[in-house]
Amino acid sequence: LYDNNVVYFLNNADDYREAQNIGVDLADKDMNVVSGLNVIKEAQLDLKNLLPDGQQGLFYITASDPAGEGNGDSKLVLVTDIGILLKKGPRELLVWVSSLKDAMPVAGATVKVLSKTNQMIVEGQTDENGLMRFTDVDFGKDREPFVVTVSNGKDMSYLEVSSNTISETD
Repeated sequence: LYDNNVVYFLNNADDYREAQNIGVDLADKDMNVVSGLNVIKEAQLDLKNLLPDGQQGLFYITASDPAGEGNGDSKLVLVTDIGILLKKGPRELLVWVSSLKDAMPVAGATVKVLSKTNQMIVEGQTDENGLMRFTDVDFGKDREPFVVTVSNGKDMSYLEVSSNTISETD
């Protein structure tokens, strides 16, 4: 998926039926999964064999019944080395980006902060310490941070702000 489609998917997390033209199809694989009637069956899918050249990012994976009987499921799967931490103040945001593999800062990564209506609030690049500080940010009306996306080369990750907030009053 492209990073500009993350807000769409988070807003429609329960209904992925219209997931067309939001990215590039990378692979198609047939798997024989045998199960009895009305029995839930789990099957493992090795993404290393499906993703070209170890590509990372956000992927939309669909499993369906080839007989067309309506059985199947779809999920967003994040394959990334990008870790994101966010601190939000009254008029500022501090984003820290590090490698999940070795905890080292990720310099030069593109950070985008988007509203729930997919409006760009701020955008910038991390410094040599993996930090991007946005100051004097207007959070009025349609400018409340909903999601932070970070991309670095072919890798991409995201952080849904409201789902990853620690209460300051508890």
